[in-house]
Amino acid sequence: EPKLVGSQCENVDLNKLSGTTSAAHRTYLLTDDPKAPQGFGIDEAIYGFAKAADARATAKKLNANFASCGERTRTATVKDAAVTAPGADGKDLKSTSYLVTQRISESRTVTFRVGIATIGGRVIYLMANPSANFDFSDAAWKRIVGRATQRATQFA
Repeated sequence: EPKLVGSQCENVDLNKLSGTTSAAHRTYLLTDDPKAPQGFGIDEAIYGFAKAADARATAKKLNANFASCGERTRTATVKDAAVTAPGADGKDLKSTSYLVTQRISESRTVTFRVGIATIGGRVIYLMANPSANFDFSDAAWKRIVGRATQRATQFA
């Protein structure tokens, strides 16, 4: 079961996402790199829905919530980028990558990298917790989001 806090831009409960028929959560931690901050990693949640239209509607809501996050929270800056990865069937798989910077005090911010994709009746949600000194490049994060989208097509 998901145990996610999220970036605060989602504006939904990621642990009990409305309309789901199933949910799975994995955390991938980077433990063998001495340069990595303790606890650095990627959370991946895959939410199942009864219909593909329900998954698309949820992803659309999440994407809209990220788009309005700066106005809603007054502490967030959000940059998004479209991600396209080739599918096994030759069709492009589409997803969205986000870089979220949340101000938590006058002098302190936290950064999150988020990815959202829809594959059939599933929504794939990724979140990484980079730091000022340890982060993915924008291009590397887009490749990770694209690959997670590809992987979601490889299981039923």
